[in-house]
Amino acid sequence: IATGDSFTFGWGVEMSDSWPEQLEKLLNKDVLNMGMPGYSTIQEYRIVEKYGINLKPKVVLIGFFINDFLDSYDFNNNINQKHYPLKRILEENSITYKLIRAAYYNFNQRETMPSIAYDDKLPTFDINYPENLNNKSLVQIAVGKRLAEKSLVDLKQLLDTNNIQLVLVLLPIKEQI
Repeated sequence: IATGDSFTFGWGVEMSDSWPEQLEKLLNKDVLNMGMPGYSTIQEYRIVEKYGINLKPKVVLIGFFINDFLDSYDFNNNINQKHYPLKRILEENSITYKLIRAAYYNFNQRETMPSIAYDDKLPTFDINYPENLNNKSLVQIAVGKRLAEKSLVDLKQLLDTNNIQLVLVLLPIKEQI
């Protein structure tokens, strides 16, 4: 199983060009693409917990892109705002809403995306922040980072309990390629 956000889903490319489909071809093994545009690490954990475990995969791949910190913050913040029931219903049930939200979010957040730092070619979650971030954005990223890390730890424990391997696929920004 591969899960993640729009990068895993294959947003903007033919489905056959998404990284899970390419991996399936390389390995000659079935890879189920459970990626969803706009999903946070919290939602990826929940989709694996609710649907993925029952499929009894050998491996779960999590496509991680640096915007997952802000997506985790946004998801957690929105889930705690009960005064927006229509928005919550659309977020939980409408693929069209999720696609539009993902496109809008990705367009408007482009300049405020931090990047993953690399130490001896190993990725770490140390973040180099762009200078144009305001204090609010830094707080949101820090909170989102903790939420994403907790979701990954919870997912690892769930998968270990079920003898399933977890692989974190770090998706680079274009400047890292």
